[in-house]
Amino acid sequence: MSKCPVAKRHHYEAARFSGPKTTKETKQKNEKQKMKTIQPRMKNPAMLIPEAMQPLMAFIAAVRKSGVSQRTLDLIHLRASQINGCSVCVDMGSRELKKAGETDVRSRLA
Repeated sequence: MSKCPVAKRHHYEAARFSGPKTTKETKQKNEKQKMKTIQPRMKNPAMLIPEAMQPLMAFIAAVRKSGVSQRTLDLIHLRASQINGCSVCVDMGSRELKKAGETDVRSRLA
């Protein structure tokens, strides 16, 4: 490579530029970055205290019988998963909401 500063700059810019990224590529990159940044704020309580699993399951059953719509419960679960930093739950919950016909806007606002 030449010692000329202009030539170095052109070489650097040419190496750095790989062409315009498509919207899909940019979206995928952003999603991967988001997934990397989510950190759980605490360990799973059911794993720390195995005896807690039965009361948690009973609580979930009572909530389901409360009369609140399933879609609302799913939105609440999605928000709790975001707060807790459970990337698997966020991904799964948002996919299920989309399948159920929930709009992307409402899912993102959860």
